[in-house]
Amino acid sequence: MVSFGSLVMGSSLGTMPLYGKNMEIKSIIEIAGIILSSIGISAGIIAFTAKWVANIWAAKIVEREKTKLEKEKTNFTKALNEKIDIYKKAIDIYSELLNNFDYNNITKEQRYNFNKERMRLYGYMGLIAPQEVMSTFDSLTDYLFDVMEQKESYDWVKVRNHSLKIINSIRKDIGINDSDIIYKGKR
Repeated sequence: MVSFGSLVMGSSLGTMPLYGKNMEIKSIIEIAGIILSSIGISAGIIAFTAKWVANIWAAKIVEREKTKLEKEKTNFTKALNEKIDIYKKAIDIYSELLNNFDYNNITKEQRYNFNKERMRLYGYMGLIAPQEVMSTFDSLTDYLFDVMEQKESYDWVKVRNHSLKIINSIRKDIGINDSDIIYKGKR
């Protein structure tokens, strides 16, 4: 009769029966090492593959975000340039009228042309300008119409103060500078 002890330990010290064969501890350690090595190698291959795939995904995400940011930058730059062009046109229209005021020769035709351009410009500015910019233009426009309708007299200091408010509000809107410019001349 075969006892449990003889099945586990075998007939000699250091050997174990395995499925009917005797296996030495050295062989068991070698097999365990092979199994652990293959598990380690498999884990390494899986880790390498996961890192490789993650790098590919990360590169695609970075490229997609980079493209998105470039598009946003281009759109922002285009919108800013369009806004600046509209503001330049506004300054040109008002400067021409103010030049005529300085020489006291506002004709009916000049008044008509100013009003026509001002209304068109007001529509353009209404699309892009914040209320602060619109209000500063309104203030100057109201003053100029009061002068043209002889409700007020023309005063260059008032015009300059209105104009500086316009310029400062535009500077803030387009992000050039938040600080106000002031007139430091003698006139």
